[in-house]
Amino acid sequence: MAPNNHNYNADELEAPAWLNDDFFIKVLRNFETDAKELRLRKTELSPATLKGDHYASVMFRATVEYECDGENKCQRMIMKTMPEVDGHKKEMFEDSIIFETEIDMYTRVIPRFEQILRDIGDETVLRAPILFHELSPQKIIIFEDIVPLGYEVLRDRYVNKEELEAAYTKLAKWHAISYKINLEEPQYFENYRQGLLAMPKIEENEFMPHGVGLLIEQLETCHKCVNTFHISSRLSKICLKVPSPPSGNITRRAEKTPTMCSVMVISTTKI
Repeated sequence: MAPNNHNYNADELEAPAWLNDDFFIKVLRNFETDAKELRLRKTELSPATLKGDHYASVMFRATVEYECDGENKCQRMIMKTMPEVDGHKKEMFEDSIIFETEIDMYTRVIPRFEQILRDIGDETVLRAPILFHELSPQKIIIFEDIVPLGYEVLRDRYVNKEELEAAYTKLAKWHAISYKINLEEPQYFENYRQGLLAMPKIEENEFMPHGVGLLIEQLETCHKCVNTFHISSRLSKICLKVPSPPSGNITRRAEKTPTMCSVMVISTTKI
């Protein structure tokens, strides 16, 4: 695993003990379905992302070298697990159904979206391949790592025109398909009525009463961002209209990271 480095989330510096050889053999058998003999040769684990790149889960990157019926193979994986370390993330998400919802989306809904596209000759891919998932004894989703395909997390620059067009084109297809299904089968999305605001204890999360204020702090400390003064000024006016939360219930834990700032600025440039 990675050293104790401030660039990573603390709960991703050490993988849980159950991510062992027996577990990875089970994962391999899930997609190497025709294999008669599987032998694990080497497994390397590290944090999947830098601090600030994600929030609701604990994520690891794995490189698994193995032998399948005499052939040496290597599979790179991204693993999403539920928080196990006592603290804010575990308290917020342990009673939620976010993993159940995400697994259902990746195994039932998105494959149907893609099949509708295939039926009209469109080869657009809407998801990373899912290699394994289970809800017990641990909640976990494992995807194929798509970094080797050229994907990356943007940190030091804005998206360019071509990237923006590609993203919005894919999003438009997603919206069109979901709209079509919802018109023809209104009950199809019934399981997805419990959104973020329906999560247990969501009102205790610092993002609810303090979200706008935290965004202003990020804008004010992001020296690489341009033309943010008018944004923070208008957000400050919004803050004045938001009722203050009950005192003593919420602890503010703002972390001033460039990653958070760059993401937020992109999403608020039209406020």
